[in-house]
Amino acid sequence: MSRIFDLETVELSIIEGDRRSTPPEMGRLDIDEETTLFVLVELSAPVELWDDVSALLVQTAVQGFSLAKGGETRALQKAAEDANRALVYENEDLPPEDRMWAGLNMALVKGDTLYLAQSGPALTYVARGAKTTHFPKTTDPDRVNDADRETLRPLGEQRRVQVRFARFHLQPGDVFVLSASHLPSLIEHETVREILQQTDAYDIADDIADMVGENDYSALIVQVQPRTEPTPSTSTRTPTPRQHTPAPEPTPATTVVEEPTPAATRQTTTHAHRAATAMPKPRPRPRPNLDDNADAPPTRDHAPLLPRPTHGLLERLLAQVDTWGRRTIHLADVARTEAFATERVARLFYLFGAFLLMLLALILHALEWLLALYASLVPPLWQRLVPILDAAALALLDGMGWLWYQITSTARNVLPGVKPAPPRQRRSTTQPPDHQGRHFYPIASVVVPILLIMAAVLLFWRSGAVNSQAWQEILTAADTQIALAEQLDLAGDREGAQQAILQARVALDEAADMRPDAKEVALLEARLAQIEGRVLRIVHVEPQALATFGASVVPGELVVRGSAVYVLDRAEGRIWWFDATQPPTEPLDRLSPVLAPNGTTVRQPLRLMTWMPTGGTRTTEALLALGGAELYEYLPSGLVRFVPSYIPAEAEIVSLGHYQGNLYLLDSTARQVWKYVPDNVGTYTTPPTEWVQPDAQAELTAPVDFAIDGDIYFLEADGGVVKMTAGQVRPFTLEPVSPPIEAPVALFTDELAPDRPMFYLYIATQDRVLVFDKQGALFAQYTNAADWGAITDVAADETSGLIYVLTTRGVYAFPLRAP
Repeated sequence: MSRIFDLETVELSIIEGDRRSTPPEMGRLDIDEETTLFVLVELSAPVELWDDVSALLVQTAVQGFSLAKGGETRALQKAAEDANRALVYENEDLPPEDRMWAGLNMALVKGDTLYLAQSGPALTYVARGAKTTHFPKTTDPDRVNDADRETLRPLGEQRRVQVRFARFHLQPGDVFVLSASHLPSLIEHETVREILQQTDAYDIADDIADMVGENDYSALIVQVQPRTEPTPSTSTRTPTPRQHTPAPEPTPATTVVEEPTPAATRQTTTHAHRAATAMPKPRPRPRPNLDDNADAPPTRDHAPLLPRPTHGLLERLLAQVDTWGRRTIHLADVARTEAFATERVARLFYLFGAFLLMLLALILHALEWLLALYASLVPPLWQRLVPILDAAALALLDGMGWLWYQITSTARNVLPGVKPAPPRQRRSTTQPPDHQGRHFYPIASVVVPILLIMAAVLLFWRSGAVNSQAWQEILTAADTQIALAEQLDLAGDREGAQQAILQARVALDEAADMRPDAKEVALLEARLAQIEGRVLRIVHVEPQALATFGASVVPGELVVRGSAVYVLDRAEGRIWWFDATQPPTEPLDRLSPVLAPNGTTVRQPLRLMTWMPTGGTRTTEALLALGGAELYEYLPSGLVRFVPSYIPAEAEIVSLGHYQGNLYLLDSTARQVWKYVPDNVGTYTTPPTEWVQPDAQAELTAPVDFAIDGDIYFLEADGGVVKMTAGQVRPFTLEPVSPPIEAPVALFTDELAPDRPMFYLYIATQDRVLVFDKQGALFAQYTNAADWGAITDVAADETSGLIYVLTTRGVYAFPLRAP
């Protein structure tokens, strides 16, 4: 969907009464002919940091939006999260009184749709003719008081960000303004509405500047105009200030956002200044009545949709229904002007609510009828039962008295020196009519609770007995399956033993959930681990945690060279390094990366990497990292440099590899490996060659990773491995494993030395690492005894005998050993 109109943009930035021509607090990104992003930042910061931090937030938001995946709302959310993360990072080294906060206001025009996103203090106006809409609605001082303001938490205060969204349909002649949030404290609402009714964006900017005067203020005015010629669909001009002193021309800089005119004389905006400038409190105004909305059309006097009854509970219920219905239809009239609802929808909700209340009234009438029936039948029956119940209660008391008499009389006769018990007097079981019920009620109040308690104890005991019996049956089933697996293993039936082990594992896990600390479960776990090691080649390891990181890190790649470990974060496109013999004591995301996008040395977020040893014309080892279609090199000395390369941007590169100085790129879309031979200076400027031969490409379906040791091994999405030599397929099959390989994520092998490949292939799924020899035989399956998170990459150093895994929680290492 292409746009049928042009966008005319005017940037307005006033600092101490002077208008600046290149304000750092606003930015714009033209994505294509139909999509444009506008960003405005409202910052509270010390004077010397204001311009630099504003430009940083704008650039971070624009970059986060451009790199986000998903729809428009997700991309705007990602831009706000990245800007908030950048400001939180800037605040970490500042004292509390100097910490900065900001509001972020974004507008995305895609086709004829306007998407708005706000985080922290922000204000947006959308005007169409005489009608003006405010976002958020509570920014309108004519409609809210202090208790009704909807303020979001500013950026920079917490790591979690709040974002408010809205969407509008644009037409030629519309105007939308991204404004600093304190405009209502500088200009009356009606004045702003009159200004926005003008048809020229420059006149709007000049009028706002006149009304603002000497106050600091920023706004980005965009006017939708009919397209007059097939030129690029957006245009931006610097407005000529009217009755203001022009600001000096800015000095060109190397960053994306140009350096604005210095504002050295500005006063530092502190947190105490926040409430007075960026987030002013509106003047107290009385709350309007329901029908007193200036923006909505006059509401009609809706007649009741249901007839009113004349008496009873039903009348009160339907009266409440009609009241709610009137209010619902009125709100629909108001919302209809803002494209949020229609009167038809409101009436449907009204009728549905009326139906539910009618149903409730019928239920209440049915209950009333049942109570009347109870009153007519039960009391007469109760009057006949009470004498019988009283007689039974007296008989119970007499029986208890007789039992007590027998006990005491026997004791008196046995014990020496005690007088015999006097004769017992029987209790009468009949009572006068005025005493009926007086004996039954006290006894029932004592006996009934005792009976209920006994019943509850019996049920609890029975439940415990049932649970104990079920647990014992599950434990017996696990023991039986383990014994069967041991017998089948001795008989050489490996497939049958595997099935028995899987059934034993299910039963034992269920028993452990019921009683995790039971000694019987621990003994069976030890037996099952032994048979798993013999049959399934499973090894339960307790890995060493080398490094950790926070939940915001998205681990992508792991490279190990000797004791040097490199970790790539795909969320920020950065790379960390640490020494495995001296692991870091704090999370990696708190350390400075060795490679990260900075706009100069590294211009693109990094997403893939590999270690490139010496070979060919390359005389030094280095870490190669791919960002977009650009290749970067990190030398062990710490030097970072851009490596000229010929890498097509349209290729879907999913993995990098190396062999004897050559660079290999796995293209999953083309099912091809692009081979780059270094030129005479060790870069990759010559076009690549196709390594996979055409007749072998059909053998590749959906490769997710590859590994090179002279031959190339391709890991397919279904868990299979394809081996090729010189671009041709060679016979190779992995031994079947149990449980089967599902959703593999990484494949690794390498050279121990030039022309000396590693002994094993390492395949990683999300919960285990499988090791095969180069003939496809299973060596071992490694699982963690505890939870180490989901695995994303694997590497190995067969010289030191260690396997390294990268998971969503950190980097772990464990020894390479047989089951």
